[in-house]
Amino acid sequence: MAKKLHLATKSDYYSIKRIHKPKVWLPYWKALNVGRQMWYDIGLVETGIKDETHYWVEEEQKDQQTGEVTTVIRQYEYRDNPLHPFFNLHFTQEEIDASIEEGENLLAKIA
Repeated sequence: MAKKLHLATKSDYYSIKRIHKPKVWLPYWKALNVGRQMWYDIGLVETGIKDETHYWVEEEQKDQQTGEVTTVIRQYEYRDNPLHPFFNLHFTQEEIDASIEEGENLLAKIA
């Protein structure tokens, strides 16, 4: 099994393209399109919103003092993950798409 590479800079991504074959570097470039967004808990709300980027759930909360149980609405939002390499390394979607297309074309020639 091949050792997984740790790519810490944008330059690292371009270096593996130069040094390795597409079957090695292409998965790393494709991973830049995965997991860029995630669901975030934005807290309790009076009324929940439900659409492509929002959902809510009802939860029961118990008051520690009185023991009274109430139902609350917790809102979630689907948004950019600022820790994802796409944002941290300042890639553009065009750069990623071009590299993926290049890698897939090279692999198609080999097959």
